[in-house]
Amino acid sequence: MISQYSKTSLESSSSPRPFQHLEDDMSLFFADLNLLRESGTMNMFGAPRWLRDNYELSREEANYVFKQWTEKGVE
Repeated sequence: MISQYSKTSLESSSSPRPFQHLEDDMSLFFADLNLLRESGTMNMFGAPRWLRDNYELSREEANYVFKQWTEKGVE
C-alpha cells in the first residue's frame, strides 16, 4: 500500500519546507500522541514508530512530527 505521505511527494515538492504537506494533520497527530502519552501504555520514545505504523508515515515524516510535538510542550 502506498502512503498518501509517500516519499515521492517529498521528492517532487519544490517547497523549501519538505514536510509542509503534514501541517494540516498536525493537530490530529498531536492529539493522538497526547492520548498515547496519557494512557501510559508505551514509552514515548517509541512514538515515531507508532506514527509510522498507524499513519503510514515515512521514518523522516514520523520523526518530524514527533520532534514538533516534543518541542510544542505538554498541554
